[in-house]
Amino acid sequence: MNILFVYSGPIIPELGGVERVTSVLTDFFILRGITVYYLSLEKCNETSRQFYLPNPLDIYSEENKLFFFQLLDKNKIDIIINQSGLSPKVSRFCYLCKARGIKLISVVHSSLLAVIKNYSISYFEKYNKYHLSFLLPLTNLWIVKKCILFLYKIKYKKHYKELHQYSDKVVLLSKGYFPELSFFLPRMDFNKVIAIPNPVSFNSNHCTRSKEQEILYVGRIDFYQKKIDILLQIWKNIFNKYPDWKLTIVGGGKDLDTAIKMSEKMGLKRITFEDFQIPIEYYKRASILCMTSAFEGFPMVLPEAMNYKVIPIIFNSYSSAQDIIENEIDGFLIPPFDINKYQKKLQTLIENKDVRNKMSQRAYLKSIHFSIENIGNTWMDFINKIAK
Repeated sequence: MNILFVYSGPIIPELGGVERVTSVLTDFFILRGITVYYLSLEKCNETSRQFYLPNPLDIYSEENKLFFFQLLDKNKIDIIINQSGLSPKVSRFCYLCKARGIKLISVVHSSLLAVIKNYSISYFEKYNKYHLSFLLPLTNLWIVKKCILFLYKIKYKKHYKELHQYSDKVVLLSKGYFPELSFFLPRMDFNKVIAIPNPVSFNSNHCTRSKEQEILYVGRIDFYQKKIDILLQIWKNIFNKYPDWKLTIVGGGKDLDTAIKMSEKMGLKRITFEDFQIPIEYYKRASILCMTSAFEGFPMVLPEAMNYKVIPIIFNSYSSAQDIIENEIDGFLIPPFDINKYQKKLQTLIENKDVRNKMSQRAYLKSIHFSIENIGNTWMDFINKIAK
C-alpha cells in the first residue's frame, strides 16, 4: 500500500504537532510494509519522500495539477491523507485525486468552534492592537454570540460540506467534535466520520528520573491561540512566593520576541525561553506542565508530558481536553479562563509533593491509552478498511 500525506508545509517533526503526528504515523506504517510520501504546498527541501508543488503562489495552476497527477501515477498512490482538513485551499487541491479514483482521508486537527466560542479571549490581542478591547465584553452577550456563530457558519459551511462530500472519511481528534461538525452539517452522514486521537510520539520507558521544581510550557509562542500572556501573568502573581521554582518555556513563533519583552517589563525572575526543539529532556525533569490555550485539536504535548509523569494544568476550552485529563485525578481542568482558579491549582501542586507524586503516576498510566501501538493499530485497521 502507498500513502501520500498532504500538508500545507513540510513534515519537519520539530515544527509542530501535526508534523510530529505525521512523522510518528509514518514510522509506524513503514514498519508494517506501507510506503509513505509527503507533499507540501510550500517550497521545501525535496527528498525521496518529501515533495513540494512547483508553483506555491498559484496552487491551482495547471503546472501544479500536472505535477500532482504525475506524482500519484508514478508512486501508485492508494490513499491520500489530507492533514490540512481545516484549510479550504489545501482540501480543494486534494479533491483532485478523485479523478484518479484514489481514496481520500481528511483530518481536522483542531476544534471547529472553540475559537469562536472563546471569541473574547481568542481575539483579545487583535482588538487590543487597535485599542478596541473595550468592545470585547459585548461579544459575551447572548445575541452577539448568536450573530458571531451565524456568520462563522456562513463562512465555513461550504468548506465542511465539500470536505464531507469528497472525502471517503473525515477524521476528527475526539468524539466531542462530532457536534461541532454537525453544527455546519445538520444532515451529515456519521458513517463517514470517525474519531482517532493523536498518538504519543515519545516513549519514556517509565522514566524514573527524579523531578525538579520546574514548571514547563511546550508549544508555539502565540498570543492568539496559545495565550502565553496568561501564563506570564500567572507566573508574575506567584514567582516571588516560590523562590526554588522556575518556569521554562520551550518553543518559538511569531510572538516570541514580544513575550520575552513582556516578561522583562513584568520583572519576571527564574523564567527561561528556549527555541523549537525536541522537548524530551525537559519532560524528564519538569514536575508540572502548564497550557493556557483558547483552543486546540488534540494537543500532543499533553499525553507526551504525562508519559514522563509531568502533571498537566489546562483550561477546559476544547472538547478533547476531557479525553486526555480526568480532572483532579491525573491533571487539572480549569474553567475557561478562570485565572484565579488556575493559579490556585498550580499553587496546590507546588506546595504538595505528595499530591504531585500521586497525580504524576496517574498521568503516566493515562498516557498509555495514547501510545503509538494503540493509536497506530487503530489507524491500520481504519486504512485497511478504506483500501478495500
